[in-house]
Amino acid sequence: MALTYSNVKTLRPNRGVRQAIMDVTLDDSYDNGGWSITAAAITAAAGGILNRIFNLAPPANKGGYAFEWAPVSGDASGKLKALVSGGVSDKFQEAALAEFTAYPAGTFTEQAAALAKCLDGSSYANLAVTAAEAGYTANYQLFPDTPVAGDAVLFGGAVPFGQVGIDMSATVCVYDAAGVVGWDYWNGSAWADLDASIINDGSGSSGVTGDYFGEQDGVLTFVPPQDWAASTIDSQSAYWIRGSIETGKAANITTVGLTNSTEHDLNVTTTGYVATHNGLISSVGISDMAATVHTTKDIKFYLINETTGKSSGVVAFGQDVRDEVLDLPYPVPVSISNKLSIVVTQEDGTNEAGRVTLQLNYSNAEALADDPGLEDIVLRCHVIGS
Repeated sequence: MALTYSNVKTLRPNRGVRQAIMDVTLDDSYDNGGWSITAAAITAAAGGILNRIFNLAPPANKGGYAFEWAPVSGDASGKLKALVSGGVSDKFQEAALAEFTAYPAGTFTEQAAALAKCLDGSSYANLAVTAAEAGYTANYQLFPDTPVAGDAVLFGGAVPFGQVGIDMSATVCVYDAAGVVGWDYWNGSAWADLDASIINDGSGSSGVTGDYFGEQDGVLTFVPPQDWAASTIDSQSAYWIRGSIETGKAANITTVGLTNSTEHDLNVTTTGYVATHNGLISSVGISDMAATVHTTKDIKFYLINETTGKSSGVVAFGQDVRDEVLDLPYPVPVSISNKLSIVVTQEDGTNEAGRVTLQLNYSNAEALADDPGLEDIVLRCHVIGS
């Protein structure tokens, strides 16, 4: 079935803008996310391409619902949504935390060449073309042939991210006993220390704190800082992290590594949670259903909205605990269809949790109605087209 439209009154065009009062009759085909309203249907009913629907007036007997029209950016079609107007603060999503490891289920996707930079002194170049720069022998070279303190490699993303993957060639970074690389992010006014937020560096075989970046293929995992800000570097705006040769450590990198004809990869969630409500996720309920409760170490994790990059900060599920509701350090804003994932930051106990479920608790949520009683409701609305 489809929504039906009837034109009640056509208003006089004002400077080429068409206006109409219309009745929209709802049917029983409501889908999660709303009813589609196409430009073609509105064209016939309102006499023009749809730009706005507003003043949606439901009948009095459906006062418990709120209705909205969500236009699609750059298009004249959109979704008519029925929302429960109250009593939805306890809405939640559930899934198995055990599905996620230190690297969430997903696909690591190579980023644009302009989002990977090398810094030699004060000169930036794309990682893909470092051979064109003085001081570099080959393309995809992480640091200059003879690095000095402050030389750096930078990785960016369109939104904040928590993992960056690197694919090394046969020539990897080689360090002596000392860790060499320190990490920063841009906080809106200055470069700030990222080292404390690094969870694991799978590219470092000698250490996992980012100091030995590029010893092998792997993923640098960190907690996205709350004050991370976009900045423009070498004409490219992005959220940047920077791995620099630390003061006094240049002599400790004995072989400069090359990436394998790739810039860098960022995680794109393929399994996880897809938000079904608008609102804030403010707390989590977590349950360890294993036969033997985890005992040795707290389980630490963070929730990240992969669509927007907003994260919760680290949450600790205490050892010897079966069930607990934990407030997030930073509530995570979500919108319908946003993709969410869990990054486990510590799972090194001798008796880790085996069957863990996580409940994401919304506050200020808007719950989409799924009520067959919505059928045959008639909304009177004001339509503007062109």
